[in-house]
Amino acid sequence: MKPPKPIYSYLSAAALALVTIVTFAVFQNYGPQSAIRRFMMDVASRHFSDLASVAEYSYAREPNPMENEKEQLGHMATDMLAQEVASYVAQDASYEIVGLNRLPGGHAVQATVEYQFPNGFRWNEFWYVVQTSSDWRVDCEATSREFRRYFGSPNGDVDPLGDPSTTREPRASN
Repeated sequence: MKPPKPIYSYLSAAALALVTIVTFAVFQNYGPQSAIRRFMMDVASRHFSDLASVAEYSYAREPNPMENEKEQLGHMATDMLAQEVASYVAQDASYEIVGLNRLPGGHAVQATVEYQFPNGFRWNEFWYVVQTSSDWRVDCEATSREFRRYFGSPNGDVDPLGDPSTTREPRASN
């Protein structure tokens, strides 16, 4: 058997490189990690209107009396989560997603996000991300509820999103 000519080796390597680059370009902003990264980047760059593309609910806007109570609470959760991330940005904290756990049903993921502050302090939080029919979105209500479960509500005993002693599984969006 004759060894292949070098030109074929170069062509196959170039084709493989092209397929790899195209694959990563197409899926660059897809997946639960990307939803969390885009949420944090939108808050850090103060593009709050862009949160609608990565959050289960959009950022602060005029209340709509036609919305049901659940939608109004979801918008509050997005606002609260964005404020929390903004406080971490103000403290110059960096973050890393250190774990992913697919939840029962397969349409939601619990991500463990580790924040590191300039003084060396490390902090872990759970973020919930749900898969919609076309992309992944941060479930701000479940993520905020998890945070408040450990620290309580900023209003003391009154939790504007419900009972802080209970956690809710993220809802699977279809």
